[in-house]
Amino acid sequence: MRGVKRPAMTIRDVAQRARVSPALVSFVLNGTRPVRETSRQRVLEAIQALGYTPNAAARGLRLRRTGIVACLIPYLNNPLYSLHAAGAEQELGAAGLLTIVSSTRGASQSPVTVAVPQNGTPWNGHVPAGAESTAGVVLQALGGSRVDGVLFFPYEEDVPHVARLTESGVPVVFLDREPLSAAELSIDAAVVDNESGVFRATEHLLALGHRRIGLVSLRPESLSGPPRLAGYRRAFQERGLAAPEDCLALGRGGPEDGEALTARLLALRPAISALVVAVTNCTAAALREIHRAGFRIPDDLSVVGYTHEGILGWPGLDLTAVRYPGTDLGREAARLLLRRLQGVSGSDGAPVAPQRTVLQPELRMGTSTRRAVEP
Repeated sequence: MRGVKRPAMTIRDVAQRARVSPALVSFVLNGTRPVRETSRQRVLEAIQALGYTPNAAARGLRLRRTGIVACLIPYLNNPLYSLHAAGAEQELGAAGLLTIVSSTRGASQSPVTVAVPQNGTPWNGHVPAGAESTAGVVLQALGGSRVDGVLFFPYEEDVPHVARLTESGVPVVFLDREPLSAAELSIDAAVVDNESGVFRATEHLLALGHRRIGLVSLRPESLSGPPRLAGYRRAFQERGLAAPEDCLALGRGGPEDGEALTARLLALRPAISALVVAVTNCTAAALREIHRAGFRIPDDLSVVGYTHEGILGWPGLDLTAVRYPGTDLGREAARLLLRRLQGVSGSDGAPVAPQRTVLQPELRMGTSTRRAVEP
């Protein structure tokens, strides 16, 4: 009928004709996840048949939808995690984006406020009673086009609501740690090669003749504990040696662990002659415990720690240490996210496969290690 305006086609119309989900249509339009070529072709044919015209903001550069990216880290008071956020903020800021930062490991009853407006109203929520983590609540709050993208530091293997977030068209990049489900979720990741870092630290001590080498590291249930432990064991294996399993002290990675786990290792008999502290948050505490127990470094004990930029060091000690890339890792994660926001695609126009950036930690030589003394 003349004078009656035909209703505009929507993503749901395209999805119905192509026999796919609306989320998959969004993936094709925005390049946020890989799509099988057959499905992609059906979507493109449906778009052409229906005359569907996507909003310009939903194609190519999607940065201007809200201009906001969320950076989720476990704790705000961990200096390393804050460096990740700072690096991401620098990179995203240069692209004209605002970065908001939230912690995901708050107390179970504490309120979580994400200051991202939707229709002028911020979202406020409470973590359900008994919840171990606020990650699910925060991720759920970020749905509904409140942000353009999310940088997410997953603390555990469980990554609630991440899949739902990506299905809604919000690109996510894992920061620092990578769940085993990352490949299944087709999510980009920027991580550090912790296996290599601990391998190099342990190999350095083995080359000096040490065999009873203690390791302070993260528990096997954590995401980055197993790679560290694998690096320690690999250093022994490559020399045809059995790793001393009684010299392992694994915990949650807090400063209190640095003291308690180091004290346990110092009490071992036969005694350890060297120590690798493979957690940045434990290194200073481990050094305090060594000093309190009356051990001299490196005369009584050779020590290799984990550090990052901003750590002032220990008075009178030039620590040999694995230097963890704090700010640089945040920048790399932000670059991966910007690629997704800019709709980068392959040569055939299909979305690129998940990208994984791996940074190598640097072993910086100091004076805290020495050749093992013959018994």
